[in-house]
Amino acid sequence: MTEDRLGNLQSKLQQFKDSLADISLPSCHTFTKCLSAWEETLASHLPYIHIPTLCLNDCIPELVLALAALGAQQRYETRTSLLLFHAGKTIALERIRLTRLRNKEAKPTPGLDQSEAIIQSASALLTLIVLATWSANAELVDEAFELHRPLMFCLREDGLTDEDEMSNQDWSLWALSETRIRTKAMAFCFLNLHTIAYDHPPVLFWHEVDLKLPCTVREWHAMEEFQWLLARQEVVNEQRRFPESLKALLSSDGQTPQMQPAPSPLGNYVLLHGLLQRIYLIRQIAVTPILREEDIIILHKALSNWATTWQRTSESSLNPRDENGPIAFTSVALLGLAHVRVHLDIGPYRGLAYKLPAQIAAALAKVPSPQIKHTKSAVSALLYSIHALSIPVAIGIEYVVHTQAIFWCCQHSLGSLECAVFLSKWLYAISAAKAVQTMNRSEEYVLHCLRQVLTEAVSSADWGDINTSLWLEDAFHMGLAVLRIWSRVFSNSSAWPITVTIGKSLAIYADTYENRGLDM
Repeated sequence: MTEDRLGNLQSKLQQFKDSLADISLPSCHTFTKCLSAWEETLASHLPYIHIPTLCLNDCIPELVLALAALGAQQRYETRTSLLLFHAGKTIALERIRLTRLRNKEAKPTPGLDQSEAIIQSASALLTLIVLATWSANAELVDEAFELHRPLMFCLREDGLTDEDEMSNQDWSLWALSETRIRTKAMAFCFLNLHTIAYDHPPVLFWHEVDLKLPCTVREWHAMEEFQWLLARQEVVNEQRRFPESLKALLSSDGQTPQMQPAPSPLGNYVLLHGLLQRIYLIRQIAVTPILREEDIIILHKALSNWATTWQRTSESSLNPRDENGPIAFTSVALLGLAHVRVHLDIGPYRGLAYKLPAQIAAALAKVPSPQIKHTKSAVSALLYSIHALSIPVAIGIEYVVHTQAIFWCCQHSLGSLECAVFLSKWLYAISAAKAVQTMNRSEEYVLHCLRQVLTEAVSSADWGDINTSLWLEDAFHMGLAVLRIWSRVFSNSSAWPITVTIGKSLAIYADTYENRGLDM
């Protein structure tokens, strides 16, 4: 952000001066710091803004304010973040109100056509929703829900299908077309995260999003037109459409779908959100908390198909710092959550933004323990839960605690919470039922894998007064260890408050779990 660009932003804000009467914008230096934080650390997690062709002078002001608000929170500057958030929200809602009235004052920023202005409005609203979603503040989360309607207005105004052929000649036209796809796809994903995190009913259904899946990372990351042209030359076929691809994953013909071309990391991420929504909808019509066996088989097969597709994607990686970005890594965290949701629906019990940690812990204690089932699907959910735990242990628990190096925002902490609760409740159920003797070979393998992770975890952190010598004693203490480790991982401060709330809730829930065990 330069002084000239700040002046340009301020001039654009003049038409909204009545709405912004009580808001004073930060300095040029603060804007620069906040926008840099967004670009350097958050843009790769939210790849719907095309940085190589981004020009701040061509952006509507609420988009600039929203990006800066997100960056300010990443810098722990909550006061500045909230100021920018409310300024951006005020302008975004006013622009949409004027657009709806077809008021001449609602003409888009000079240089933008109406369609581009609408998609920028959608991007601004989506960015504001991202910020509010992870606040752990009930009022701000409610504001995120309030933005559903204006966001849906923008998406439907521009259309939830893409009819344009991708250009192989004009980089800027291609970037605009791909930005449309990614903004709408990421809007679907974040609206679905509201369902996952807060048990909010779906606002946008997968079958409505009739878009091509997002392009490859190499195309999106190309910094110059010639690099983009080289990347486009390698594209034999354009990406498949989202509904078609999701139906292929859900196919019950017993064959793993051969998707050509393989989806990009972001494409896989969008598909996984489609499967998560499918799990949610099946649970809504289920008569009991336990899904029908035929539903479990179909969902397990779909998740297995997704995992195979993820592995076939050349840009996939389990390294959060991979050059292709962290989306593939984040997807695996959500895959574990999806497997857990097939067997245990924790969502309605949490109330993450509306309860104190002690209340959340008490609610988690009331979640029914999963039935001890000797099935492939149940074993998969357990192994993915152990895999989630193994990541911070392998990297180093203390390192993760003090840097939050692998956990951006809330998606990883959400997945970790559900995996921790599921795994600990399964271990508790085994201990309470004295069911260790009846385990099959797969479940014995689950305990073997968990013992290896717990053994490494003992030396990976400073556990203080916690008696880690008991952790490997039996299934009950292994469950307690799982909760202690996860609560330690999320015990330190984070730019994203909901992560801290999850850590505190798990710590209290671990105490409850331990006290229950004393009565066994």
